[in-house]
Amino acid sequence: MINFKLNRKIEMKESFSKVVSEIFVYNWDDSMLELDRLEDNLIQHLISRGNGVDAVREKVRLIRLYLQEPREAEDKKRLVLHKINELLMTISLPKNGQPLDSLRMIYDELRDDWAGFWSKPTEGTVSSITEDLDLMNTLELRFRNEPPDIYKQFREILVARGKCYTVLPLMSVIARGHTLGEQHRSNLFEVFSSLFIQTERLMAPHGFVFKTDEEDNGKDEPVITVKRPRGKLKGMVS
Repeated sequence: MINFKLNRKIEMKESFSKVVSEIFVYNWDDSMLELDRLEDNLIQHLISRGNGVDAVREKVRLIRLYLQEPREAEDKKRLVLHKINELLMTISLPKNGQPLDSLRMIYDELRDDWAGFWSKPTEGTVSSITEDLDLMNTLELRFRNEPPDIYKQFREILVARGKCYTVLPLMSVIARGHTLGEQHRSNLFEVFSSLFIQTERLMAPHGFVFKTDEEDNGKDEPVITVKRPRGKLKGMVS
């Protein structure tokens, strides 16, 4: 199977920053050009994840319409920024629904950003990974409403996540073109591997059993899992 997933988050952030900057100085023509680039990158990012793009196209269409309207500059800026905020809400992590679904979205993005970093280490990819880690913490309140064993496992994920912050400076060193010693590289992989393993334990199919690493005594112990509703998950851009 061929994976056509594209990661355009760095390009999207650059275009978004330029769009907003041009709007704040009432440079409507240049903001339109940057909006075109932002839309192109958004569509590529979402389509490669199997997500619908109609809502995004409609929000961008409205932003473009307001940019073209002959209005008083300050009034136009206010209206356009309001529509841009609506666009951000459309592509952001859903605030409702199953917390495990939201965690899966974040986890998918984190794995992509992690792989992207080792393909092309940049400060931008380090920033994307940091944002993925930050998003995980936003789910804490929602997981409190889950059964105690689920919440306990999520707390293990957060502990592993916390350790990842300690090695982000090492990733920044790599992004600046420096070479790490073998011990530092091994530590970096070990820390993120722990986070991935803890997350996979919560993502395991309902009823799946495994033998723990710590206690291989012939007994199968169930992984902490939850029953998940059927249906396709909507994507998000962090």
